[in-house]
Amino acid sequence: WTRTNPLIREASQLVIAGEIGEVRHVNASFGFAFDGPDSHRLLDPEQAGGAILDAGVYPVHAVNLFLGEPDQVRGFGTLASTGVDNHAAALLVFDALNGRPAATASILCTLEADLPTRLEIYGTRGRILFDDFFIRPQQMSVFHGARGTDPEVHITQWPGGGYTFQAQEVMRCMRAGENQSPLVPWSHSLEVARTLARWQAEVGA
Repeated sequence: WTRTNPLIREASQLVIAGEIGEVRHVNASFGFAFDGPDSHRLLDPEQAGGAILDAGVYPVHAVNLFLGEPDQVRGFGTLASTGVDNHAAALLVFDALNGRPAATASILCTLEADLPTRLEIYGTRGRILFDDFFIRPQQMSVFHGARGTDPEVHITQWPGGGYTFQAQEVMRCMRAGENQSPLVPWSHSLEVARTLARWQAEVGA
């Protein structure tokens, strides 16, 4: 649902248009304190448990939207007693590509603490900030130029719990006879899946 959100889509268009220059770094986090039993799906390896697969997918999808698939993944974290990761951080490295300079990204997910659902895109001429990019972001701040300048604030409101635009995009694709959405093409889903697997391998999950 994140990538069908109007503000996230607008941020992508601003980056494509060069509004903040070349993207050099993206930072994203999502996590919460979970105190349930080991049998819960979040901690069960047979049910794809762990912080990376449950919470980390959202930061990775956000980074993928702006930078694509990383060339290097360096992961760090801890494991729960069931063997799944319960806290994980990663540094992603992106080589220079097609005139785009090299870039980095930092991501954090956890089942051990309540984290801000923050997304920051840093460019050579500005940055974009979401204090809450998860589910239904309602505000985006775009900073142009030097540090200390006031941001251009984009605000939107809509009904529902955050799935509205995802459902609308699925319906649009079905009516148009499209078997994948240009907003989240299969290739991007596969890139995200590979990045998550590499992150898990780095952590040892």
